[in-house]
Amino acid sequence: GALRYDPAVDTIFEIGGQDAKYIRLAGGHVSDMAMNEACSAGTGSFLEEQGTRIGTAAGMDEFSKRALAADSGVSLGQHCSVFMAEVIEKAIADGKSPDAVMAGLYDSVVQNYLNRVKGPRSIGRRIFCQGMPFSAPALAAAVARQTGRAVSVPPNPGMTGALGHKRIDLAQHG
Repeated sequence: GALRYDPAVDTIFEIGGQDAKYIRLAGGHVSDMAMNEACSAGTGSFLEEQGTRIGTAAGMDEFSKRALAADSGVSLGQHCSVFMAEVIEKAIADGKSPDAVMAGLYDSVVQNYLNRVKGPRSIGRRIFCQGMPFSAPALAAAVARQTGRAVSVPPNPGMTGALGHKRIDLAQHG
């Protein structure tokens, strides 16, 4: 599906509501892939849960806008949901702006993804971002910022994974 939108893509970052996947392409075919195994700290549900904790954004669209508007993000590290709540509360208690905490949260999700999903695997020159959480421009901006790569996001990132590259006639394949 990613190749339909961007034929130059060579790396796919997929972040969904509950899981995250890494896919590397070579010549238009999958050459490597990985998926988060246990931790959901790099997913959309994590972003939504933590955004609710901060309590200043009225939905994920507003959350993304405020994160993009921040001058900089607060370094929150990589933590699972239970521990992230404490880190967020401490940052706010230390006087950090909620917008900077929101920006830091997107960076934290990308750091988690890079370390726990992508791991030591390579990143190509062009990253395609798919999955509903990429409907928030702040997540794609965090990917671009942390990888230094060109990033492409389709018009409806939550549906791209459902598109196939080639049509398969199921009647012929039983």
